[in-house]
Formats: sequence, C-alpha cells, structure tokens
Amino acid sequence: MVAACQTTFKLGIQFTNWGRQGDSYLHPFGNYGYAIDGVAFHHVWHRLKAGGDRCPIQVFNLETLAAHFGKFARQEEYQRVQDLPPMNYGRSRCSIATATAMSIAATCPTTRRTISS
Repeated sequence: MVAACQTTFKLGIQFTNWGRQGDSYLHPFGNYGYAIDGVAFHHVWHRLKAGGDRCPIQVFNLETLAAHFGKFARQEEYQRVQDLPPMNYGRSRCSIATATAMSIAATCPTTRRTISS
C-alpha cells in the first residue's frame, strides 16, 4: 500500500527562503538532546555555546543528522540498540494515488474490512 499510495517517509519539514533568500532550515520531528539532571537540553546547549562551544544544536538531533546523511530507520529497527532514541518520522502521500489505491483495495475480493473503535 505504501508504494501504491506513493507514500514517502520524512524526518522533518524543510523551510527554504524562510527568513532570508537562500536560508534553509529543517524542522525535525524529534527532540534536541536529552534533559540533564532535570534541565532541558536547550538550556544546557545555550550555556555551552556561551562558553565557546561551536557545535550547532542540529548535531544533537537524530532526525536532523539522519536527513543530512540520507539515512532512515523505523522504530522497530532501533529496539536492538538501547542507547539510541527512537527515530521520529512522518508520512507524506499523494492524494490521487491514495484514492486510486483505496478504490482498488475496496473492490479486491481478498480485502478484509475491519472496524476499530
């Protein structure tokens, strides 16, 4: 169904020319870093930055790094590695292809219909 609906997986939303012409920003679907001793990570990062650390906050986000390197893994694949957070992602699909695939599936004699509450 994923192929029939022309579904793609995405790790965030890319904004181009959002602030200024030529600017680009990826809004990831995951968090930046982890809370440390109850302090939200962005506070820790701001303190490090003020102290001279030059690492951009994007390197502390799994989805941003995965998108940058063209990598992707579903959450089930991460269950084997305990020190990695789950990878958050969204799905995007073509409405026309989805309608066509759903129409074909609805008329298929092997399609089972389920109702969930």
